[in-house]
Amino acid sequence: MPAQKQEFPRLSEYLLKKAEPFEFYPKKIYGLSPEFRKVFTDLARELVDWRKTFQPRGDERQLQFFGQPVMLDQFYSKELLAAVPGFVERTQHLQALTFAGVADQEAVEYLRESATCYIHGLFQATAALARSAMELRLRKRVGALAGSRVGSGLDLNELLQRYGERVLSRQGVKLATMVRVTANQALHEQAVTASKALEVLEGARIVILEMR
Repeated sequence: MPAQKQEFPRLSEYLLKKAEPFEFYPKKIYGLSPEFRKVFTDLARELVDWRKTFQPRGDERQLQFFGQPVMLDQFYSKELLAAVPGFVERTQHLQALTFAGVADQEAVEYLRESATCYIHGLFQATAALARSAMELRLRKRVGALAGSRVGSGLDLNELLQRYGERVLSRQGVKLATMVRVTANQALHEQAVTASKALEVLEGARIVILEMR
């Protein structure tokens, strides 16, 4: 009997399986053990992560090998395909979130970038950009109320303490404080979870909508 064709529920899974033999693209190498593939991938990932530190490294031979454009292209192609299911799941988490009604286009752009970071699993950046969107709108709103010098001269905590309840409901102030505190934690290298990042993004959106 002919072998049954393997079915893949997602295109990303199918493409990742098809990419598996390419360890030295464009050559195909079959029969490599999963253990070898893992060691190879882990080493590539380690070197890519090291590159982000901008620190000197002792052994340049590995760097020269894995730093070739064709090797980096191969590494990132497989990494991105493996990450697609997470992109899909997080995009679905955003399906109830809309920026309709947010008139401030600068704030909308920050919110969109925050949402993009969330989809890609960059939760620290998600929180930081959501805070930036909220702070931008708050400064404009307070500036219109109390003058541009006040709007630009106070830090976010002072803005909320002095003017929060003049431009927001009590619940809005509470949400804005949560966004500020969580983003501060993210900026000081305290981990922000996926669920918390989504909460911050949604909180910032609600606060901005209150300040029409």
